[in-house]
Amino acid sequence: MQAKSRIFCSVVIPIFLLLFFYLEIAKGSVDIALSDLLFSDDESVSLILKMRLSRALSAIFIGASLAISGLVLQTTFSNPIAGPYVLGISSGASLGVALSVIVFPFLSQAFSLPFFSALGALGVSLVVSLVAVKSRNRMTVLLVGLMLSYVLGALISMVISVSEENSLMRYTVWTLGSLSNVELNDLAYIISVFAVSFALLQFNSRNLDILSTGDMYATTLGLDVRRFRFLLLTLVSLLTAVAVSFSGPIGFIGTASPHIARWIVRSATHKSLIPVSALIGSCLLLFSDFVSRISVNTVVIPINTITALFGVPIILYIILNSKNK
Repeated sequence: MQAKSRIFCSVVIPIFLLLFFYLEIAKGSVDIALSDLLFSDDESVSLILKMRLSRALSAIFIGASLAISGLVLQTTFSNPIAGPYVLGISSGASLGVALSVIVFPFLSQAFSLPFFSALGALGVSLVVSLVAVKSRNRMTVLLVGLMLSYVLGALISMVISVSEENSLMRYTVWTLGSLSNVELNDLAYIISVFAVSFALLQFNSRNLDILSTGDMYATTLGLDVRRFRFLLLTLVSLLTAVAVSFSGPIGFIGTASPHIARWIVRSATHKSLIPVSALIGSCLLLFSDFVSRISVNTVVIPINTITALFGVPIILYIILNSKNK
């Protein structure tokens, strides 16, 4: 990593992260002064802080989870626009959540949401992985992910058609993407899965570098590509499933963050890209959630609306740039 990039990653990005974290906690329908954040004993202020703190921390770790998931998927499938949302993994998780909320509402949501969400995400990941092994065409993998999203959407519609009103309302609110329902207790799932996955990916960063050179060359260097790809897809499925089970299917964070990280790092080394992508994802989701809470006539904008505004242009730029090359 170049000296300028190292300074930017170690100083500038953390400053932005702290700034967005402060805005997420201090600003909203009721603004809280910095002095009150640090010294106030008011119960109402403490209650607001507790709610906003859980929201801010979930934005940090969910954003980071989606970002490194996107990075790993782009490396695994050699596809620059791969991501949990684009490849249908989020749709698989959505089907799992629909089953948990609508078909099995009697189960504990603290357990069933991440469990069914992980099953759906892992199922889609395995199908996409099999297609990637059979076909070397990047567009084929992308189209399969898109088709899976349509099929899963149809299955979700079938589940919704037999749902009760309360369950349907809960699922509909979830699909809009929101961090408002994440509680401090839920953070234990999110942080633990992120921490384990991040550590494993950093430990295997050299193997990720090897995998990015292509399956044939990676095999000649002694990497068991199929086993390693299965490990990566399992981690990505868990990361995506736990993240979206609490926040809803938030799009474009996973696709855009790794590319922003590459522009900053100016390197393809995953040991640097993984933490920088995580920081970028945290910043983007913190900022997006803050903007979504700036009320327009007391209406809260869904997070997906904000993430699409910066995610779609980045994806279009990548597609057009790759065609020009």
